[in-house]
Amino acid sequence: MPLLSKIAVAWLAGIMLARWLAVPWLALVPPALLLAALLLLYRDTPRLKLAAILGLALLAGAFRFGLAQPTFDKNHIAFYNDGPAPVKITGTVADEPDVRDSYINLRLRIESIQQGDTAQPVSGLVLIRAPRYPARFYGDRLSVTGRLETPPVFDTFNYKDYLARFGLYSVIRRPRIKVLESGQGNPFWAAMYAFKTRASESINRSLAEPYASLLNGILLGIETGIPRALYESFNLTGTSHVIVISGSNISVIAAILLLLGQHIFGKQYAPPLAIIGIGLYTFLVGADAAVSRAAVMGLVFILAIWVDILVQIRPPLITIPRRLLLLA
Repeated sequence: MPLLSKIAVAWLAGIMLARWLAVPWLALVPPALLLAALLLLYRDTPRLKLAAILGLALLAGAFRFGLAQPTFDKNHIAFYNDGPAPVKITGTVADEPDVRDSYINLRLRIESIQQGDTAQPVSGLVLIRAPRYPARFYGDRLSVTGRLETPPVFDTFNYKDYLARFGLYSVIRRPRIKVLESGQGNPFWAAMYAFKTRASESINRSLAEPYASLLNGILLGIETGIPRALYESFNLTGTSHVIVISGSNISVIAAILLLLGQHIFGKQYAPPLAIIGIGLYTFLVGADAAVSRAAVMGLVFILAIWVDILVQIRPPLITIPRRLLLLA
């Protein structure tokens, strides 16, 4: 097994052990120092050197797991979950609203919580399940009244762990909402979400259903409008990867931008255009794990092309060895 694969396995093992044993991260410091000393003292002994490297990778995985665990103290909104009475929270919609048929999911970044007549600043995210209308938008600053609840765990699905992946540890399912301000989000993300909304509306006007929802999923990563029966058909035939944005989408966009840039700006400046375009597209569709992975591989490919072009055009100015180019 290659060394990189062994390190990856040790990293994952450290994450699993930290989850099972609940080891505090401070307890990992002494063994980490011991393994680092072992690596320095016995760097000429292959077996001990390998054991030290794998041990450090295991501890690094355990440390990463411990670092990612939230602390639910009085300054975190999840501390107030499952209370006896409704609370009033204030916060800003921190992400693109997840629009469904009869409701809308909002991720609210919390500023303060009020219980009775007392208000205090808190932090964290809350998932708000709001009525479909009136529409809410990214950057809206809201006052929400409702019961804070811990996400449930079902027999076949752990909704609590699913939301925890996104930093969500609290939900409000039947809120009373009042809009305090609008346009409080980041201007870059506001522009991206506005463009995505306009693109989706154009697709919906141009195509009938379910073709519009299908194209929204393929191009923009909006899968909520795809009929469940159609989605199940894709799953049964093993073609659901067509809907999910991945390497094929990035490859098509990279090819289009490279050809377009070559005709407009010339061969030398086409790769930077493709790099910028892939970066913007990744942000536009949500930059989840699959999209980010595909984007990184696409960027590496385009960088290799760009370096090869620069080597051919200006050989004296490019000192990158051919070996690195082939490796890329």
